Amino acid sequence: MSRGTVESTRGIFFNLAAGIGYIYTHPVVFAIMILTVLHCALTMAYEAVLPYFARSILGMTTGSELFKGPTYLMIGVGAGGIVGNLALARLQGGKIRGQLFLWVGLASGFMPIAFGLMTTISQAMLAAAIMGASTAAFMTLSHGMIQALAPDGIRGRVMGANTWHAQGTMAGFNAINGVLMDMPWMTVPILLSGTGVMFVAVMGGSLLATHLRVIYARGIPAVVHTR
Repeated sequence: MSRGTVESTRGIFFNLAAGIGYIYTHPVVFAIMILTVLHCALTMAYEAVLPYFARSILGMTTGSELFKGPTYLMIGVGAGGIVGNLALARLQGGKIRGQLFLWVGLASGFMPIAFGLMTTISQAMLAAAIMGASTAAFMTLSHGMIQALAPDGIRGRVMGANTWHAQGTMAGFNAINGVLMDMPWMTVPILLSGTGVMFVAVMGGSLLATHLRVIYARGIPAVVHTR
């Protein structure tokens, strides 16, 4: 919990700018936020795709099925997200969390690819659950690391700015994916495989960044004072 003091004479935009300024001037925090933003864009902006998936892949074409299909899939995502976060609650130690950040990031990229290849509702719900578990775990780990890195006096504003980046990106890419699915040449497997492969490449490329390699190997405590 942040106990920082917000100046009453300053407006919301000043405080948002303070959080953004901290993120953009601290390389470790900035690197984690960039990964989080790309994760939201490439692996979590799938809500707009689910109705197309239910109709074109699962064959749910009647009036009620068009509503039930996406609902069942989101239930799978939500159930997986709960399990993923509950599993994280049992973990202790920065090193294992740093290692998991890499592995659940890779899983977040591979699972949309697998999800797009499912052909029955039971298979799709299972894949959606694993997808939900990996994406939820990644987001929880990234948020937790940024909270650990941010100083107490500005932590709330840093988390607000981070959330603004992540959720804004996810909403924007949901709109983009909706537009793409209206293209006659686009299919759900093509879209999800493309975005999934891109994020796997992002996670692989992140190994080139010294700050992130340290996190993957040792966890946050080793880099908490890095500037």
